[in-house]
Amino acid sequence: MKNIIKSSQTKRFNSIPRIVYVYDRIQEGRVYIPTKPRIRYINGRTRTARMAELIIETVERQEDAKHDYFQLNVAGKLIDFEIRKDFFQDYCPVASFLSIDKESVMESIHNYFLDFIGDSVDYHWIAEDCKLSISQLQNLSTCLSVLHIDNGLDDMKNLEAIFSSSPALKQIENGVKPLEEPFSPESKFSQAESLKLKLNEKTLLAVLQHFQGRQACLKCSSSFEIRALTNFVNRWKSGEAFQKLEYLKVELPFGTEFEGIPEILNSIGVKQIDETQTPLEHCLHRVCIPLSYGSRCPTRFPMIAFNQCDKQSIFESIHNYLLDFFGDTIEYEWIITDFQFFVPRVQHLSLVLNFRNTGTDEENIERLENIISLSPIMKHVQTTYWRPPGTLKPESKLYQAESISIVQDVPTILVNLGCFQGKQASFRCHSCRIFDLIEFVNRWKSGEAFQNLEHLEIILNHTDFPLNGVLNAIGVKYIDLVKTPPTHTLPKVYFESGHKPNTDPINSHTYVEKETDNRVASMSIEGTTFSFGVWNKTEEEFLALVK
Repeated sequence: MKNIIKSSQTKRFNSIPRIVYVYDRIQEGRVYIPTKPRIRYINGRTRTARMAELIIETVERQEDAKHDYFQLNVAGKLIDFEIRKDFFQDYCPVASFLSIDKESVMESIHNYFLDFIGDSVDYHWIAEDCKLSISQLQNLSTCLSVLHIDNGLDDMKNLEAIFSSSPALKQIENGVKPLEEPFSPESKFSQAESLKLKLNEKTLLAVLQHFQGRQACLKCSSSFEIRALTNFVNRWKSGEAFQKLEYLKVELPFGTEFEGIPEILNSIGVKQIDETQTPLEHCLHRVCIPLSYGSRCPTRFPMIAFNQCDKQSIFESIHNYLLDFFGDTIEYEWIITDFQFFVPRVQHLSLVLNFRNTGTDEENIERLENIISLSPIMKHVQTTYWRPPGTLKPESKLYQAESISIVQDVPTILVNLGCFQGKQASFRCHSCRIFDLIEFVNRWKSGEAFQNLEHLEIILNHTDFPLNGVLNAIGVKYIDLVKTPPTHTLPKVYFESGHKPNTDPINSHTYVEKETDNRVASMSIEGTTFSFGVWNKTEEEFLALVK
């Protein structure tokens, strides 16, 4: 299996320049609390690539924690896993372990990556707290971000301890408070490949004096000493120091400029290219590219290309493959938001149509009829600002949709319900004619229409329904107020992600009975909302549910 995955993902693996172990932190006031480490890989080998894709999370658990775990053999060690939904990605595997097993678990995961992906990529451990332990793993480099240094003796000791015990230091960064005191010349601090620091004028020269790395970005918090800059350049020119240096950038505070530029240039003996010629551009890969945590990483998926004339056959083949693979016990939905959009004609496919009106009323109806007449089963139709000039044709497939949701600005509920043969309907409008409600209920009671209806909801935007006028006109029946009526709620035929999967519950003491089969429907009028929920029960069976 490993070989199959490797061979099929060669291009993807080749695009991975590094794998990153990073600890998330929770900020409470000025206290940074380390939480669980997340393991990501960085996509793209270009110098500007910063996209990070989550591979795995780890979490320490208590002895008595009870969860549904499954075990996987990771480089010879059995580790407990679970699958959780993540904010940035759909699903993520989570390795769970006791605190005493942390080192061995991280070692096993790291060894698995080395065996699976190899050592041609960089493995970085990003630690954002000087109290965090760093695993001692082969082929692992450390990127240490010290966001706040108080410069107390304890802080300096902690940092020195981390430097001395860390594997290769890829980058050291501090970005909140300037580093006030220099580290000792023999400190591993000076051996980091890259530095990104805030400094005062006292530490600038000390950092430059002993730096043995490749790249440094230094921000000065106060006045700049020219001798620090001239000393640096002259030591580099003489070959005395900075032999590995590739790039140095020194920034002054905003609004501050370097003084005495001619004096600086003269003191270091610069040479100049003729101004009529174009100099070469110096640009390098960064030693450590920061991750873009704030944006969601795109989900990877296969993309299919085809000629326009093959569209129908391509979608038919894909759909048939899914049918063969998953079967027909799941629902297949085709969601469109445009009248001009293509809809394939394949078996076991439901259409979800979501559109806004554009053009005249006549044009809207014509376009709607054109698309739904050629469509498969209409699962759900949703539209806003619907203003039909007249009744749709009785044979319109709109009436055959299982569910409709319409926002309208004229009182045409009866027109839109018309010959509706579906299960669920929802209307939102400015006003509603009482006659329409009475007519709807009476047609349902007589068995003349709406025989498949399960749930209807009408919401007015501004005015309340006249409760007594409606109830008296349609002949409702009542459950004794001292008793508790059953609650009517159903799974929605269709609901969008993030919305409630069930219809709003109807808990009402009023109901109506159908004349043809004695089935009942709970009916509720509360302020601006009219709710109608049909039970698959006779009046006798329904009343048996009353408590």
